[in-house]
Amino acid sequence: MPNPRLIAALLIAALVLLGIGLTFYLAGNDGLEGDENIPPTRSTTTPLIAADLRPHLQSVTIRHNPSGRVAQFMRDGTTWQQAAPQTQPADADRFVNPLNYLLSQPSRRILSPVSPSDLALYGLDQPRFTLHLQFSPPQSQPITRTLQVGHSTPTDDGFYIRLNDENQVHLIYQTGLLDLLLWVRE
Repeated sequence: MPNPRLIAALLIAALVLLGIGLTFYLAGNDGLEGDENIPPTRSTTTPLIAADLRPHLQSVTIRHNPSGRVAQFMRDGTTWQQAAPQTQPADADRFVNPLNYLLSQPSRRILSPVSPSDLALYGLDQPRFTLHLQFSPPQSQPITRTLQVGHSTPTDDGFYIRLNDENQVHLIYQTGLLDLLLWVRE
């Protein structure tokens, strides 16, 4: 007689695999087709934004490029306010914590150098999302950093990012960034 627990475990495993396959099918191939054109990579422990600059962040603008939706946030002292599309306090779980995580996380990998003609491989020729970060350090001119968000990685656990107009591409985990992108994607 078949073991009912074994049958239940096999059914659950089959459903999980079906769900994963369906997720990839519905999402389409958003990553790289192959690895033949990937430039050399290196690991890093350096965060996207330098630690001494992060405390001086004054505004964040998140744009979903295909739709034109924008969310803007401004810092008032130690608190964040959503300034657009509506004015309200910024939710710590949906904005402040993900922002802090994004700014402090290091890139998983850095692909460098990346030629302008290869940006399409990573979805960075026409980035889906753009984040503009405005910093106001004391005794200094304002500094702007732009994060362009391209395709998700083939394993769907991260994104390809281009900082300003560098000739390198950062692979970062989706944690933090995904929560921020939801502000303009919902």
